[in-house]
Amino acid sequence: MILKEFQMPLPFTVEEYYIGALYMCARGMAEDSTKDDGIEVLENIECEKDGRKGRYTRKMFHIRSYLPRYLQAVTPHGLFNMLETSTNMYPVMTTVYHASLLGDRFVLEIKSNHVVGDCDQRNALRMSKKDLKRREIDVIDIVKDVLDEQNDEPDFHPSCQPVPLKDDWRDTSNPMMTAYKSVKVKLAIPGIQGRAERFIVDLVRQVFLKYHRKCYAWAPIWRELTLEQIREIERDADGQTRSLHSESAMSN
Repeated sequence: MILKEFQMPLPFTVEEYYIGALYMCARGMAEDSTKDDGIEVLENIECEKDGRKGRYTRKMFHIRSYLPRYLQAVTPHGLFNMLETSTNMYPVMTTVYHASLLGDRFVLEIKSNHVVGDCDQRNALRMSKKDLKRREIDVIDIVKDVLDEQNDEPDFHPSCQPVPLKDDWRDTSNPMMTAYKSVKVKLAIPGIQGRAERFIVDLVRQVFLKYHRKCYAWAPIWRELTLEQIREIERDADGQTRSLHSESAMSN
């Protein structure tokens, strides 16, 4: 099992990022879904916990084309469809992925917290002492870090935006917040476990970097939106992906 804590500084307030992240997820889901792969929203409802209101979502991820060939060859086909359940009690979120054919042999859990400051919290995710000892910290810089060829979209690089970010942006930006995200992954398949777990963690890192660059590039759009407008965009994205996967099911 791998436990990695990603720390991602961002040039937003915590309140701004709430809207920005919702927009990023909805738009990304609509743009990246195809008949064969992408995200299918099954449930998106309000929830309440300890007197606080939040959002509960349930989504099906169709991911076959994202997996390396060796992983496709040795894993059951059902692994290519993963169920995501997420509880968003912002600024805290918990997201869990399930692959029914693998049961407890597969674990992918992402916990998030969003805090003012630049990576200066020792335990923003309130990990146990045991987890603190085994976690690996990885800071993601949306300007300096590199995307692989498959994910790189140069037009979205923060240095190319109307308000460009330079290499020293963390020293000059105000406001500043950090998205702390712990990623716990286990894929207990003999012979490939270590390699597969590292692949999944690396893939998650690429996704975080890719979409948070887009979040910054899209900021002039989402900063003008209300929460209700965001919910309408989510509903439109849900309808679009449902239509795509319905077409795929009919053609098969």
